[in-house]
Amino acid sequence: MDHCASVLLAFPPEDVLADHAAYNKAAKTHIAKINQLFKDQGPAIAANAQSLLDCLNPQVHSISYLAILDCLLPTPTDLRQSPYQYDEGLAERIILFLCRFDPIQIRYYGVPFTTLFTTVSSGQIMPAPVAVPLLANALLRVDPSGSMLTSNHLMLMGLAYFSEVTEPTVAVTDKSIIYYPNMVNQPDPRTIMLCDPNLPPSSYVTKDTGLTTRLTPLQVIEYDWLVGLSRCSRRDWSGAREAFGRAASHPCRDAGISRAMVEAFKKWVLVSLLDEGRVSGPAPPHASERVAKAHALLALPYVHIAEEFLGSGNGAALRRCVEASQAQLVEDGNEGLVREVLQSHQKWQIVRLRDVYARISLSEVRERTKSAVTGEPAASDAELAALIESMVASGMLQAAIEPPISGGGAGVPCLVFLNGDDNRPEHELASQIQHAAERINRLSLEYRATKERLATSKEFIRLAIKDQKRDKDTKDTCFDFNAMEDEDIMSEMTPGNL
Repeated sequence: MDHCASVLLAFPPEDVLADHAAYNKAAKTHIAKINQLFKDQGPAIAANAQSLLDCLNPQVHSISYLAILDCLLPTPTDLRQSPYQYDEGLAERIILFLCRFDPIQIRYYGVPFTTLFTTVSSGQIMPAPVAVPLLANALLRVDPSGSMLTSNHLMLMGLAYFSEVTEPTVAVTDKSIIYYPNMVNQPDPRTIMLCDPNLPPSSYVTKDTGLTTRLTPLQVIEYDWLVGLSRCSRRDWSGAREAFGRAASHPCRDAGISRAMVEAFKKWVLVSLLDEGRVSGPAPPHASERVAKAHALLALPYVHIAEEFLGSGNGAALRRCVEASQAQLVEDGNEGLVREVLQSHQKWQIVRLRDVYARISLSEVRERTKSAVTGEPAASDAELAALIESMVASGMLQAAIEPPISGGGAGVPCLVFLNGDDNRPEHELASQIQHAAERINRLSLEYRATKERLATSKEFIRLAIKDQKRDKDTKDTCFDFNAMEDEDIMSEMTPGNL
């Protein structure tokens, strides 16, 4: 075992840490030696794994530490056995590694890292409340920008959603996805210095480095689907709207549309009503005209609900519209979201009053708004005041209830709308401006990198020309419902109700 320990401890040598070329060569040489070592003495290493791990620091010897963990991990067959025999010692070693590994070294050893990630995301190595934050943190350590979607993202969100441990994933799902594993013109990792800390994630988080596997269009949609469901479970309607919007407008071959996109569109309509009190357009941003028309035809009951929600002050009319499509809503698994929409209708009626009034009595508010749940106005000013106070507490409404003028019983309680922007302190405005400027700077760098990559892609140029011709020559509303490669993709998608 002395020879094994000497090989495992040999990297990284101190004299190459500051030299990218020397580090790059040393890392690849070390991996080759480790592969040969495990080929020659694999059983002996596995038998003495614990003592060898004790000799290694996962923060310094990340490649060697991960190599030993890789030989200890249960196989997919082992994990499918019921029940899997929990190994506390292995779980503790994995936790230690995921908390301390060197992200630069992992760029050279991506396949074992993805194997470890997949195994932990099975939920059997350790409890989900422990695994989810560990995996979320590990993803952001590999790619702090969070701009590259990987197969590991999908594994993480599956575990988080089904185990109902979604809070730790917010730091990951809040990131803007810009890059995908299947992009053209990605650099060959053999020709770049993976240890360069200034490399964009699109250069080192690739299929070739093993830090992700190939993602199909269905898997990209499923990731946004899971993000949307997770945001719904946390009542984060804004985040859910963005996620379902991305899924509903995902590009398809020949500008077609898939069943998964339609299901995402249905949820996008409902969470848009919850988030903004309206649907911002006929389809999510970036959806083509043909996709928008297809969504409107295939999700017609939801379009009618959105129109009734905004166009009528009569809560009873909205309720009748929902009841007319009740069977379809239940079949789609959206009855929970629709129930939320009905409960929010009167609240959004109150919010829209600020477009007309600066101050209005509670009795007038009762006359002008009705509950879509009961079809009736609030029973009393006290009941309405309680509803308004809950809206103010949640941040949905910036207003205050002005009590009656004392003395002689004169006056009535009134709802007074406030201008929140004018009341924000100067330091808060300055902080928001600075944050926006920093985000613009980051996006400009990513925009330039993406533009340069696409400018040299023959496939992208050919597609752009084809799209221009289609927009010019095609006026019809036909669409291909099965345009994606996946035939029955919703059968593979993750089901979910609110």
